[in-house]
Amino acid sequence: MGARVPAGYTTLTYNGLHTFFLVDADGARQPFRYSWVPVTGEAFLDAAPDGFDLADDLAERLDGPPEDAAFDLVVHLGTADDPTGDPTAVWPERPTVVAGRLQLDGLVDDPEPLIFDPTNVVDGVALDPDDEVLQLRRAVYGLSYATRTGSA
Repeated sequence: MGARVPAGYTTLTYNGLHTFFLVDADGARQPFRYSWVPVTGEAFLDAAPDGFDLADDLAERLDGPPEDAAFDLVVHLGTADDPTGDPTAVWPERPTVVAGRLQLDGLVDDPEPLIFDPTNVVDGVALDPDDEVLQLRRAVYGLSYATRTGSA
C-alpha cells in the first residue's frame, strides 16, 4: 500500500517525533509528545485530480470557515515507564489533552526566512537530554539554512 493522497495541508495530522517534558515550579517533570490534529478531521483522496495543487487548496480553505484551517494541539501524556530518549520508540495509548488551537488565517506574500528549531522551547517545557537526535537538529537545521541561503 502506498502513501495516501492528502486532501489538503489542513487535513493531515502532524505528529511531533520527540518527547518533551512539562516542568512545574517544584521541578516535577511530566513527559509528553504532541500532535497537531485538524479540527475538521483528516481527509484523503483516492487519487489526486488533474491540476490538484495543495497550495491552491490551502488558499481556498483560508477563504472558507475558520475551522477549515485550524488545528488542535493534542498533548499525549507519558509515564515514567515510556521510552523518552528515542524518537522512534512507539508509546502505547496514553491520555491526551487538547492544550490549544492553531488558527491559520492567511498567507504571507514574502515571508521572512525562518528556521524550524524544535529545541527552542518556552519556560516550563524541557528537552530530553537523552534524545541525541533532538540535540543534533539545531546544528543540522542551522547548517542547512546557511547552505541554502549562502550565509554559511
